[in-house]
Amino acid sequence: MRADDLDFLMLPDIGMTPSSRILSLHRIAPIQFNAWGHPVTGNSPAMDFYLSSDLMEPDDTTSHYSETLIRLTNLALYLEPANNTPPVNDFPLQEGRVLYDGRLQSLFKYLPRHDDILPRIVAEVPQALFVFIEGMSPHMTGITRTQPDAAFVKAGLSAAEHVVFLPRMDGEEFDALTRRMDILVDSLGWRSSNTTLGAIEAGVPLITCPGAFMRGRHSFAMFRMMDMPSAIARDTDEMVRNLSPLGRSRIAAKPCAKNWGSGRKRFRRIKA
Repeated sequence: MRADDLDFLMLPDIGMTPSSRILSLHRIAPIQFNAWGHPVTGNSPAMDFYLSSDLMEPDDTTSHYSETLIRLTNLALYLEPANNTPPVNDFPLQEGRVLYDGRLQSLFKYLPRHDDILPRIVAEVPQALFVFIEGMSPHMTGITRTQPDAAFVKAGLSAAEHVVFLPRMDGEEFDALTRRMDILVDSLGWRSSNTTLGAIEAGVPLITCPGAFMRGRHSFAMFRMMDMPSAIARDTDEMVRNLSPLGRSRIAAKPCAKNWGSGRKRFRRIKA
């Protein structure tokens, strides 16, 4: 790579793979960038700049990065709508249940401090079924399967009746599962990005609550750009209050889905 005499090098996701971490520790080009494919600082003296999104960053976040922070306009993304509709998959999900995204994302984003959110929603929506996807590590999946048990027992409920795990799947299957959901629950502290974009594309309602760091503000930024404050909660209490009415009735969710469709058209016009 040094022999290529590069003018600059961008590593968009330092930390997602061992190779990206190793490369970030070497001076390969005179100017080197990190970006939010992995939304935390690379913490390497060889990386000069961090390319972030202006809408995702809180007011003063320069101290969160070892690199010089560059806040690019809006989401700092160029987006194109999907060209095809994923096939309808026959997922083993009970009929008559209100399907909430428990964690369609990486399981490491699901922290024990937020376990009580699930039974709080069930108390308002007894038909709620939270859908998780197994992790890459069977050990992590095993831990997460039992993690919410205590919160459900404390609420006088059974996690086994309201939480289901599906096997890992490819991208098309994941898109089909997203479209099958009734409501998506944004992960707290470490937000979704691709999952939220897929929900917007499919018109599936999602409620988010922004965190203190950029990694917890992806969905928040998207909804700000779409002018959809109703999808943004101020705290976890308001998040539960917004999620519960969506699930109490399929009919109650339909107007929301219509609004999402309108927002989706605006979102498709994003250029950067």
